[in-house]
Formats: sequence, structure tokens, C-alpha cells
Amino acid sequence: MVFIMKFITVMAFVLLSVGCKATTKTSTAAATTNESVPNKLSWSCKEMFGSSKELVRLDAYPDEYMGKVYFDGEYESAYYRKEGLKRYWHFGEDGKHQIQLKPNGEAYYHDFSDAAEGESVTSELTLECDRN
Repeated sequence: MVFIMKFITVMAFVLLSVGCKATTKTSTAAATTNESVPNKLSWSCKEMFGSSKELVRLDAYPDEYMGKVYFDGEYESAYYRKEGLKRYWHFGEDGKHQIQLKPNGEAYYHDFSDAAEGESVTSELTLECDRN
């Protein structure tokens, strides 16, 4: 019961903040540093078969079901969840953007903005991620 209440509380917070387009600008330096936060997990991701430069950073706070997706010097708050061995970040307006991270470090970005409910979409970006 406590888990369900915590989940509902976190989802309500995420939906409210995501629905308001809660995008926060940060400096590039801040986006690439790994702050010392308890229970924080972090991955540095680059484009698969592309540049070796970090393109996206994913932070997760599993105890809170929260995360951050850093891109281009900015970040968006995200709802984070782990399902089996896969990890997911849902962000953007109404959580319609998703990054799925597989246990082998491959990640896929999906944009459900124009998809009908229940419709599947193909990945728009494939990333190779390393745990920090």
C-alpha cells in the first residue's frame, strides 16, 4: 500500500511538472558533472555509430522514481522506472517522450507526441550508454 501511494504521489508530481513543460536550462559544465547524490545512477550516452562526444546524459533516482534527461546544455525532469532489466525515462509534455535503456547499454529514444493512444512508434535515435 505504501508503494502504491508513493507511486501515485510521484506520478502526480511528474505529470504536473511535465505538463507544465518543466525544462530547466543549465550550463554545459553543470550538465556534464556528476553531482554526489545518494542513490543516484547516471549514464553517459553517445549516438550509436556516430560521434564519441556525449549527446545525452541520463540520471536516475530510483528511490523516488524520478530522473533527469540532459541534452544540449538543458535538462528535463523525468519519471524513471525499471521494468525487469530495462530502464525507462518518460519526459516532455504529458510524458510523451521516452528513452529506453537496455542492460547492454543500448538506448532508444521514442517520441509519442503524434501517436494515437496504444500506437507503437519506431525509435528516432539509438544511443550507446556507459554507466558513470
